[in-house]
Amino acid sequence: MPGNSSAETLVQATSIGGMARHAIGLATAQPDANSVRGKVHSAFDKAWNLRLLPGSLISVVQHDVGCGPLFVVLTPEDSPILGACRPQRGVPMRVTAHALMVQTDASHSLRIDLSSASTWSTPKRVANVVSPADVAKNLQHTAAWIAARGKSGGLCAFDQGEDDVFGVTPVSCAGERALSALEGSWRALDAGEANAAAQHLLALVGLGPGLTPSGDDMLIGLLGALSLAEASYRCEWPWLGKLQQGLAQDCQPGSTTELSQQWLDAAIVREVPQRLSDVLCALLAAQPGEHEGDSRPLEAALARLTELGATSGVDALAGGWLALSALLPAPGAPTVRPCRS
Repeated sequence: MPGNSSAETLVQATSIGGMARHAIGLATAQPDANSVRGKVHSAFDKAWNLRLLPGSLISVVQHDVGCGPLFVVLTPEDSPILGACRPQRGVPMRVTAHALMVQTDASHSLRIDLSSASTWSTPKRVANVVSPADVAKNLQHTAAWIAARGKSGGLCAFDQGEDDVFGVTPVSCAGERALSALEGSWRALDAGEANAAAQHLLALVGLGPGLTPSGDDMLIGLLGALSLAEASYRCEWPWLGKLQQGLAQDCQPGSTTELSQQWLDAAIVREVPQRLSDVLCALLAAQPGEHEGDSRPLEAALARLTELGATSGVDALAGGWLALSALLPAPGAPTVRPCRS
């Protein structure tokens, strides 16, 4: 790396995801005489993705992106620096327990101070969970809200059927494959075959467009919703642990992008980004009468999520929406449908 002659700008991190903090700890434990413990994977206006030794990816993001298990979030005042001085791919960086240092060009470097950042983790359960019948109403309201704004994912969209009930429909042949894989997974779970269900879900990995492919985003939403529902309703579904284990074991390296693989790994251990978690929590907590106006918690969370990426937010929502719908036999059902282990 360039010597000490380059100018250095200091910025502050306000929060660090639990998995990002763990990756930083692993990097600082690596023996390296030059203290070079990572490289820039990619850099965009709102996020820099950094590969730390021994191989984990973390992201330094602007404050308005929100928290996440792999995120280092800058303060609002410091956030514009990411778009102003994007580093080149492959530039080496230094890591300590209290700072990330990235050379942005030959004469300038950025030091991200971690010393006062709080640790963030995904909420594991909703304390004030509503009845499954109310969740069904929230799901219908969500689909209507998305459809009214003409928002679509990379694989699927929300549409109203002839019976005035909203559902998820494919927008491409890849979307048809995704929905077929999901239906196959539900049938396998109903038959008590969690390993077979995991095999069906693996068809989503790497499917569709995007830096994080749409199929991956759907799978992340699905896993996040199932994990939150299990904990919130205190269901203790043995099949969910088996499903997560099967995905972790059988998802082959190279099946998707390196960045997306990190997010899938996080979702398998029940960690998802804040924007997705906020929507899932609202679906399980919002009373159906609270939906008038876009200032309500569910609509506000939906607006933030659907702004994520070109289609990532809608794709993740579709996965979570389908997962929660699969747990309900029909709109207005009084109980969560138990799946056999």
